[in-house]
Amino acid sequence: MTRRVLNTLRQFTASVKFLLSIGLLAVLGSVLSAATAVAQANDQAPNKILSEASHPATENWLRKQIAGWEEHQPVFEGMTEGLAAGTRKQRTGIQEKFDALGAMQSLTFQGQENGMDVYLVIFDHGALSWMVGPVAGGKVGSSLLGGPTIRSGPSPGTEAAVRKLIAGFAAGFPAYDVMSQSLVSQIFPQMSSLGGAAKEFGALKSLTFSKINPQWFDVYDAVYENGRAVWSIAPLVGGRVSSFRISEEALNHSTPHPDREASLRRYVESLEQGAPNYNEMPPEGVAIVRRNLPNILAAIKPLGHLQSITFDHSAPNDTDVYLVSFERGKVEWSMGPLTPDGKVTRRNFRVL
Repeated sequence: MTRRVLNTLRQFTASVKFLLSIGLLAVLGSVLSAATAVAQANDQAPNKILSEASHPATENWLRKQIAGWEEHQPVFEGMTEGLAAGTRKQRTGIQEKFDALGAMQSLTFQGQENGMDVYLVIFDHGALSWMVGPVAGGKVGSSLLGGPTIRSGPSPGTEAAVRKLIAGFAAGFPAYDVMSQSLVSQIFPQMSSLGGAAKEFGALKSLTFSKINPQWFDVYDAVYENGRAVWSIAPLVGGRVSSFRISEEALNHSTPHPDREASLRRYVESLEQGAPNYNEMPPEGVAIVRRNLPNILAAIKPLGHLQSITFDHSAPNDTDVYLVSFERGKVEWSMGPLTPDGKVTRRNFRVL
């Protein structure tokens, strides 16, 4: 029997909603995770969409499926009769999709959605979000796969949209006309920092497409009169921007503030002890770190002991960026100004 696919596969931030039923196997639209924040929250570790463990045997089943399609020998014995019948019916179209995707590069468990395990699968020429129902009686009865249109270059309209966003922030009149309603509500509280950064960067000199990242965002390198930044933007939805992020911001002229490195060192050392120095944070900073502490420690603890802290560059909005080296890895840590009594107003990190 044909199983109706859910009208909306709740994605992690924004998606292109396209649905094509092919029985128990469905090809869905873009359902990849996407970061929506333009500026991350203070001391927030990299987002994890869902934390549930995968059901036993779903990853092995999925790997066998992918290997079968890559070898032009689909594997049906691990499916229920209904799923196998639906897959055989659409075999030609599915095979064409996998032939276009190329070899698998990685498979990552993303979490659970409606009781199914969600995996992100990256191939040579594209990506898929694949949902697998729990294995029951040694068989899988539900399998939904989807992904963005296969492409090797930028999605239509993203470069023009980035240029409009940059021009709007620089002029003090955000280009709300190219943003989705949900994005407008997220941007509005951040206008002060976005406008301040635009003024510090100065005029845009060049915007160059760089790559498509694993979240299927188009990535552009922006060079300004006074600095550089990387813009990542999701494919447009209805001609509007639903999600973008600005990262790796750097000003050409960099001078560290003398009081920040010591403050950062004390904080990192306190994380090594598992007890953050909350006395050097304002109340709102304490709340953020307490809320995110499990994720922060999960990202930092495996790196081992602190080795060195080196100033790397200055960023807009009075931000110093440091390269923090540990025994088994490096972290980029950014800091805003300190209050007169030595408390940190802004702090963020990303593991390199």
